[in-house]
Amino acid sequence: MSPATRAKLAAAARARWARRKGTTASAPAAAKGKRKGLTAAGRRKLSESMKARWAARRKAGGSAPTKAKGKKRGLTAAGRKKLSDAMKARWAARRKAAGKK
Repeated sequence: MSPATRAKLAAAARARWARRKGTTASAPAAAKGKRKGLTAAGRRKLSESMKARWAARRKAGGSAPTKAKGKKRGLTAAGRKKLSDAMKARWAARRKAAGKK
């Protein structure tokens, strides 16, 4: 796609969004500074409610779900040797094939 076509498509998309939002195409740049979020008081209230919730949970005896401890798996010495031999054979074959080229 040429840069001109890409620019045309982008301009059309901006115009569509502007129509949908009921503003002009240049207005989104001016409205960029408006932000919404939690006030300090709201954040404090939320924090206190969460602390109370977790305290009640601890008091009830429930805790966060934890992963069940399973058996740690690993390679046995025989398995490690078998893997090592297979890799050595594979790399020897690759070196041999590279030498033929």
